[in-house]
Amino acid sequence: MVEVEIQRKVIEYRIVGGTCACGRAQRSTFPVGIEAPAQYGPNVLAFAVYMTQHQLLPYQRTAGVLNELAGLGISPGILQRTVRVTVTRLETPVNAIRRALVATPVAHADETGRRVNGNLYWLHVLSTDRLTAYFPHSKRGAEALDAFGLLAPLAGVLVHDHWSACQRYSCWHAFTRTASTQPICIDNDRTFPALNGFATVKSRFYIGFQGSLDTLTINNCSRWIWLSVFFLA
Repeated sequence: MVEVEIQRKVIEYRIVGGTCACGRAQRSTFPVGIEAPAQYGPNVLAFAVYMTQHQLLPYQRTAGVLNELAGLGISPGILQRTVRVTVTRLETPVNAIRRALVATPVAHADETGRRVNGNLYWLHVLSTDRLTAYFPHSKRGAEALDAFGLLAPLAGVLVHDHWSACQRYSCWHAFTRTASTQPICIDNDRTFPALNGFATVKSRFYIGFQGSLDTLTINNCSRWIWLSVFFLA
């Protein structure tokens, strides 16, 4: 039988002080992170961030859950402050993810609408199978993508749904199946990173994808080759 037990745990820290034989006063210190006579521990704050940001539970209801299950009289204001502090502490890993996405061979860009304080916003995303960067913005097109700051320096292939704002960037482009089969042309000698190897595309060759994701076809012809599959799994 498996059970889940949720209970409050209180840890008390004490410091001592005294005067040594030399006459100098000595005093111990609290552990790092202990800054107030009463405060919530990291597990409580991590749970609050998880419930509000991942499970999308409102602050008031998250405070109610902690009160009902663990007897914690935590306020919604403390939960909001916890989220703001968490954002600052995540700056280093978020920047590392953004740098890795810019250097990846293939990345997928997309956007979807969402409400922010009752207003229509667009949640932009650049992702691979392991990395994802989100960016909310009030605009959907070029202004938002430029502010996102990841598409212009992208070194690899940008997969998207033939959105014109994405096509302004100088990286290579591949289009999803939903983009009504659009042509792609490459004019310069470059190396194209395929899923399982590399293929060199010579000047004025035209490139397209046919069949499975493992199939890369290069055709020396004078007309468009149509891209008809979704490149990014």
